[in-house]
Amino acid sequence: MYRWTWDYAISPRTLNHISAGWNDWWQMKASINYDKGWGAKLGIKNTPDPNKDFPGVNMDGYTGWGREEWGGSFNKAWAFSDDLTFVTGTHGLKFGFMYQRDHYNGYGQHTGTGGFDFGRTGTSVPEDQTNTSGNGFATFLLGYVTGARIQTLRFVSDQWHYYAGYAQDDWRVTRRLTLNLGILYEYTPPTTEGHFPDGYNNFDPTLPNPGAGGRLGALVFAGKGPGRTGTRSLYPAWRWGISPRLGLAYSLNEKTVVRLSGSRSFAPVKNTGGSSHWQGFIGEFSWSSPDRNKTPAFYWDAGVPSWPQPPFLVPDFLNRDGVFTNSPPYWQPYDAGRLPEYLNWSFNIQRQLPSNMVAEIGYNATMGHHLTTNLVDLTNWTRGSSTAT
Repeated sequence: MYRWTWDYAISPRTLNHISAGWNDWWQMKASINYDKGWGAKLGIKNTPDPNKDFPGVNMDGYTGWGREEWGGSFNKAWAFSDDLTFVTGTHGLKFGFMYQRDHYNGYGQHTGTGGFDFGRTGTSVPEDQTNTSGNGFATFLLGYVTGARIQTLRFVSDQWHYYAGYAQDDWRVTRRLTLNLGILYEYTPPTTEGHFPDGYNNFDPTLPNPGAGGRLGALVFAGKGPGRTGTRSLYPAWRWGISPRLGLAYSLNEKTVVRLSGSRSFAPVKNTGGSSHWQGFIGEFSWSSPDRNKTPAFYWDAGVPSWPQPPFLVPDFLNRDGVFTNSPPYWQPYDAGRLPEYLNWSFNIQRQLPSNMVAEIGYNATMGHHLTTNLVDLTNWTRGSSTAT
């Protein structure tokens, strides 16, 4: 983490304050078997990355072996601000600007080396419904895979920008009355995909789905190239982060002061669903026994069955077997970029008492709006319904 500040007295009445910062951090989750060539040692075939980790091996009745996932992220953040203070007569004027840029670059695989299940039914008495015969380890020794799953490499690069500017006047109207007047403008552009081959998607409820007879509701993909929108963002920006500020301090007498304040403020949108919008850019596949484990999904020494290589930049997501396994997340166009809003107001009275004591009574309130982005599961959505979840 790096920090730099510079205070410059332009004149006896004018002060400029500049600050800049940069954070850079990296994290990783992996086991001691990471990158040890276990795929070649064990003869694992046709998995996305057989040598990255020890495969996940699960046997009925026994503790599992290996680890099915690895991953991490490398992240960067920049910030810059400039504040100018100018005093003239009864006015203390302040002006400022702030810019922030954040990157989240997440990577990894779940079951990149493969996750394999060996159920007891692979070696049980034929047609046994009691689940008491058979042995998961014996099924493993036979290489009789009752279930398996793989995932290709995932890389998600999200970027967020934040701009803010303000003007403020601390005005000493009279000897008893001081006003604090200000306005702040904040703007958070839409989340953009990073400068990498991968990207992200979003659900568009107005786009005809070719895999569902033209019914509305299909996926769109950010970025440039075939099957993409040509843009780095998939929802519109919200440009109305205008925040007025008002403060008042009034001395009723030498021992009593009344203070009033009210403001509107916003929080920047730094994350609108995390790294969940990657369907189509990775492959997730699974296999299971077709007849309740009477026959295997496949045999270990034969390797994982063939599977298509991603990306699958197709709008008809769930209408294609074996391509998408989860409902697509949805950044709603009117809420995804909407800044969380806060209304604050207060009223306080202070009274000086004997013996160097002060009594104060006050009321403070905060009310929030649009505090989270609502992700709607369209599988449970009905047009016109007000109860979408």
